[in-house]
Amino acid sequence: MSTTIFGGDIAFALLILSSYFQTPLTYYAYTCRKLVLCPSGNKSKNVKEHISLCLVIADASGLCRGWEVYAVVRLFLLDQKKDKYLIVQDALGRERRFHGLKLEWGCDQYIPLTVLNDASNGYLVEDSCVFGAEVFVCKETIAGKGECLSMIKDAPTCKHVWKVEGFSKLNEECYESKVFIAGDHKWKIQLHPKGRRLGTGTHLSLFLALADFTTLVPGSKIYAEFTLRILDQVQAKHIGGKAKYWFSASQRQYGWPRFMSFTYLNLPSSGCLAKDVCLVEAEVTVLGISSALLVGEKDGIIRSVSDTPPTHYAVVIQLFSLLSETAEKYESAEFEAGGYKWKLVLHPNGNKSKNVEDHMSLYLAMADATSLPPGWEVSAVFRLFLLDQNQDNYLIVQDSQRKQRRFRRLTPEWGFDQFIPITVFRDSSNGYLVDDTCELGAEVFVRKERSTGKGECLKRIKDPGGFNHLWKIENLAKLDSDYYDSREFTAAGYKWKMQLYPKGRDSGTGSHLSLYLVLADLASLTPPPKIYVDYSLVLSNELWTSVSYKKNHWFSASSRESGSVNFIPLRFCLEPAYKYLVKDCFFFIAEVTIRGIASTL
Repeated sequence: MSTTIFGGDIAFALLILSSYFQTPLTYYAYTCRKLVLCPSGNKSKNVKEHISLCLVIADASGLCRGWEVYAVVRLFLLDQKKDKYLIVQDALGRERRFHGLKLEWGCDQYIPLTVLNDASNGYLVEDSCVFGAEVFVCKETIAGKGECLSMIKDAPTCKHVWKVEGFSKLNEECYESKVFIAGDHKWKIQLHPKGRRLGTGTHLSLFLALADFTTLVPGSKIYAEFTLRILDQVQAKHIGGKAKYWFSASQRQYGWPRFMSFTYLNLPSSGCLAKDVCLVEAEVTVLGISSALLVGEKDGIIRSVSDTPPTHYAVVIQLFSLLSETAEKYESAEFEAGGYKWKLVLHPNGNKSKNVEDHMSLYLAMADATSLPPGWEVSAVFRLFLLDQNQDNYLIVQDSQRKQRRFRRLTPEWGFDQFIPITVFRDSSNGYLVDDTCELGAEVFVRKERSTGKGECLKRIKDPGGFNHLWKIENLAKLDSDYYDSREFTAAGYKWKMQLYPKGRDSGTGSHLSLYLVLADLASLTPPPKIYVDYSLVLSNELWTSVSYKKNHWFSASSRESGSVNFIPLRFCLEPAYKYLVKDCFFFIAEVTIRGIASTL
C-alpha cells in the first residue's frame, strides 16, 4: 500500500461520529458498493491498534456465476486542519479483481488508532472524521444468463405433525422437527420456545425451513404455499398462519417471530399444551420452481435462426396458465446490463394498478433504485422480446422512436401496459404460448448517466431520551373507517402519529387489529433525512401490559411507516377475560426513542 496527500473532492464520503464506534460498522455509501469500517481493527484477521477499511460489492447475492470486475480502489481520510486527504492505495496502482469468492478489497491496517486520535493530525476533530473512496472500474466480464420458471399443476400437499414433549422443560433457543418431504424437497419446522427477534420473551416463534438448500443449483428458487399450526388438543380450534414464499439458498426460512403469545399458549382453555405436549403441524405445497440457466446457443433454450435473441436476459415460463391463476405479478431475478442491475416485471393478466384489462403488461425495472440518492438518473434504450415458437423468431416491443427513458429513484420502471392482447398471446396458431410455455427477454442499452456529487452524515444520538404518547380509543367495535390517526406528537423535533386499522390491513384484514407508527411531517423535511428509531406499540389493560410490538426502523420519506399487521386478533379485543376494554375504552401507547439521523451532505 502507498500513502498520498491529496487536496480536492472525492467520489463519495461518509461522515461519522467516532465516539460511538463500539463494534464494527457497515454502512452503505454508494450504489452497488459499500465501505466497511472496523473502528477497532478487523477482529476476524486479528488486527489490533489499527482501523481497518475496505470496499465491498454491496449486493453479492444477485451476482451470477462467472461474474467479475476489475477496479482500482483508493481509500480516503480527511485531514480537517489542512483540508487535504490521506489516500491509501496499492503501491503500483494495480487493478483488483472482484468476483463471487472475493467481494472485498482494502487495507487491514489502514491507520494506527494512536495517529487517528492525535488531535494535532487533524483526522479526528470535535469527535468527527470523514472517510471516502474512489473506484475506477477498468473492465468487467459476466456470463450470459437467464432462468426457467416451472409452475406445478395440481401440486400435492404434504402434512407433517411434530409432537413436542416436555415443552415446559425446553431450554434451548431453537428446536427442529424431523426432516419431511414436500414437492421433492426436504423441509423442517423450527420452533423457538423462548421467542426470536421481535417475539423474544413474549411469544413462541415458528418457522418453516428448507432443509436441503445446499443441494440447490445456484440461483434456484422454490415457490411454496404453507401453513403452520399449533393444534388445539381440547376443542380442535387450531391456531395457524398461512403464507406464500420464494425459498432459496439465501432465503431458506420463513415464518412468524410472534406466532403465539406465551399468555395464550399457557391458557388451559387454549388446548395448546396437554400433559406438557405441544403438537405442531406443517402443511406444505410446492407451487413452482425457478432455476437459473445460461443464455446461449449451447443451452438449447434460446436460438438464433433468422432473428437475434435478446442479448441480456431471457425468462422461460412453464405452465403459464397456473402462474396467471395464482399470481398478479412475477418479478424475474436480477441481471446486469450497462453496469446496472435490472429485472423484468410481468403482469400476466394486465397491470391492475393501471386498470389494464385484456392485455399482458411487461416492464423493465431498475433492481436497486430505492437505494439511489436524489439527483441520480441513467438514460437507456431497451427492447422487450416474446418468442414465436412456431416461426422461431421474436416479437420485439420497443418505443416507436427508440426514445431514451430516464430511470431514477422516482421512476425506476418503464415498459408497456399493453404489451400484447391476451387473446393473441393465447392463440396457439401465433406460437407465443405452446404447451403452456412461453419465453420473454430483454435488451438494455445504457446511453448516458448523471449523478450529482453526494455524501451523507450519520449522526448517532448519545443517551437519547424516550417519548411516550397515550391514545384513547372509544367504541372500537363501532369504528367503521378503514383506519384512524392519533393526534400528532413530537419526538426529537419530528412529528409522529399512530395509525390504527380496526378491521385489519393487508394479510390481517378481517382477523387482526393492525397498528403502525407513522412519520407525519414529510413535507417539512428538507433535505429528507433518514431517522433511526427504536419504538414500541403497546395495548394496555387493567392488569398488565399484555400486547407489545417492539422494533427498530429507518424512517424516511420513502419508508414513513412501520408496525404490525397482526397486532392482536380481533376476537381477543372484546373478550372480557383479557380486560383490554377499560370503561368502554382502549388505551394504546407509543414509546419512541430516536437513535440516529442520516442526512445528505
